[in-house]
Amino acid sequence: MGGRLDRTTTNCCKGIAAIIIMLHHISFRLSNLPVYVKPIWYIAFPIVGFFFFMSGYGLTCGLLQKRNYLQGFLSKRLLNIIAPYVIVAIVWIGLEIIGGGQTPTRAIAEVFTIRYIQPLWFIWVIIAVYIVFYAVFNHTEINVGAYWFAVITIAYILISAFVNPRDEMYASIIGMPLGILWAMYERKIDSYF
Repeated sequence: MGGRLDRTTTNCCKGIAAIIIMLHHISFRLSNLPVYVKPIWYIAFPIVGFFFFMSGYGLTCGLLQKRNYLQGFLSKRLLNIIAPYVIVAIVWIGLEIIGGGQTPTRAIAEVFTIRYIQPLWFIWVIIAVYIVFYAVFNHTEINVGAYWFAVITIAYILISAFVNPRDEMYASIIGMPLGILWAMYERKIDSYF
């Protein structure tokens, strides 16, 4: 293959995946879609998995290439997620109140729960993933960290499968440890092709 993907490439891949996911959510709100657009309804799971894969790959490449990669990791990553989420939540609350869907008190009380803005479940999961990534790799060597990250991810999937009937919150997260492992063993994997 010729080497690791650079940061720009992995971010572009994640951006394309995010656009496809937005189109997926928009397609459920529109009626009378042409038949050739309807397949977008069924691709969310693999696209979110691809996003997680590229995230795990990119984070691990950074960890392998930069000595102090985890210094300031959480503050930088979480701020980049939480700030846009708060903006979206404020707009969502406003629209809910204006549209009569919620009282102001209830809208504000529910804004930070997973069930409130259902399409944004991903925000809560990616925050948890970043915290686990930091905790695991900050305290162990990379091989051990990858093992523990995979174990924690699989435990999350199994527990979620029993307590949450909606599989979108756990079904595609397996892409993250797979991306981590791919980055760690990319040269060995590439040697087979």
